[in-house]
Amino acid sequence: AAEERAQAGHLHPEQPSGHQGVVVVSPDKDFRQLLGPGVVQLKPNARGGGFAQYTADDFREEHLGLSPRAFADLMALAGDKVDDIPGVPGIGPKTAAKLLAENGGSVEALLEAVPRLKNK
Repeated sequence: AAEERAQAGHLHPEQPSGHQGVVVVSPDKDFRQLLGPGVVQLKPNARGGGFAQYTADDFREEHLGLSPRAFADLMALAGDKVDDIPGVPGIGPKTAAKLLAENGGSVEALLEAVPRLKNK
């Protein structure tokens, strides 16, 4: 994994079909926060032989419409064992996405909304 991280961020010599812009080639999900217009991620397939393309639209679909900019906020709430981020006890990825999507899309906005939230 450390070797993959050291090589992360290389530009791929062959653009995905129809793509004009930056292509990040890495299996590391941390690069998802860079996705946006003109930026896509190619993740090497686990069994070798090609890449899977991941876009900002894929991120939004996976995370209840949140922007890739919310990636760090998602990790702060849900935690990430690989990156040694503890997160908030009892909050996983789905709950984190729901809380952010319903309360302004950032941890800061969520903290401002705390007085209005129901105790769950």
